[in-house]
Amino acid sequence: TSTGSKRLAGFRDALARRGIAPHPDPVARIPFSIANGARATEELLTRRPVTATFCANDVLATGAQDALRRSGLDVPGDVTVVGYDDIPLASQTALDLTTVSVDLPDLGRHAVQYLVLRARNPEIAPARLLQPGELRLRGTHGPATGHRRATTP
Repeated sequence: TSTGSKRLAGFRDALARRGIAPHPDPVARIPFSIANGARATEELLTRRPVTATFCANDVLATGAQDALRRSGLDVPGDVTVVGYDDIPLASQTALDLTTVSVDLPDLGRHAVQYLVLRARNPEIAPARLLQPGELRLRGTHGPATGHRRATTP
């Protein structure tokens, strides 16, 4: 999705600002679902050890967290998991997901206002709205403790 592509670009920009080179193949472009988040994480673990995973949304992050724990890795002791959107499930005690929160009601209001404006004035050019995010540190983030291989239960 274009949203996913923009989130990836922002992630890469943040790494570059900190002088961190991203791994050449860190991205799985998949439909957003818990099962796909788990499968992509399982595939990633077969290729190399990881200390963190940043997912395009909280649904994928939920699947990633499940796969990491099934692989014998501790979240956040071995691997940090970060999602995006701060859906209600993300703050539940069992999940306690670190995430980037966006003001979805505000974004929706702006989108509706713009659609009404465009309906009344079709000649108005398309516009983009960038919504700032806020990092919500919860129970899935921690310091990198080094690379540990996953073990199959």
